[in-house]
Amino acid sequence: MVDVLIPVYNGSESILNAVESCLSQRIVSQIIVIDDCSTDETVFILRQKFSSNPKIKLVCLSENCGIAGALNVGLNLVKSDFVARLDADDEMLPNRLIDQMNFLLKGSYDLVGSNILDMNRNDVEIECF
Repeated sequence: MVDVLIPVYNGSESILNAVESCLSQRIVSQIIVIDDCSTDETVFILRQKFSSNPKIKLVCLSENCGIAGALNVGLNLVKSDFVARLDADDEMLPNRLIDQMNFLLKGSYDLVGSNILDMNRNDVEIECF
């Protein structure tokens, strides 16, 4: 199983899609969303949508500490042997984690990355890198 870390700051427009894309992954045990003192509706949106979902752990920081600080807080809450990371304005493709885990476990790797498919607001592919 895999825990997913999502640091977020003012991600109200994209955070639902990010979290839902993680929930669609078959091997996710928990999704740790670390809010870095958002000033928009991010926390309200997350609580409204996922407050009853036991896979979602929302952590609200008391002071802004940036992406690295937020990730360090999240790493202290990880329970799985494996951790994936996602930005609050990104989404996981349907088989991302299972494909990465298969690759990771077949080789002698410590870290796995993947291509990035850049889409515009109309879901049109801009580039893949």
